[in-house]
Amino acid sequence: MERWQKSKADEKRIEFIGKEVTGEIRDYFLNKRIPEAYRRKGMASPVLYHG
Repeated sequence: MERWQKSKADEKRIEFIGKEVTGEIRDYFLNKRIPEAYRRKGMASPVLYHG
């Protein structure tokens, strides 16, 4: 299933439930910084990954 949902661990976060992508698409996004326009001051990590 692929969808966004509110995090059960932290009400202030949302998470994506889906399949891991591989190959060229993964390489394009992996280990890249999120542009400052999308980050809030004081956020240690704006993205939380669940494995």
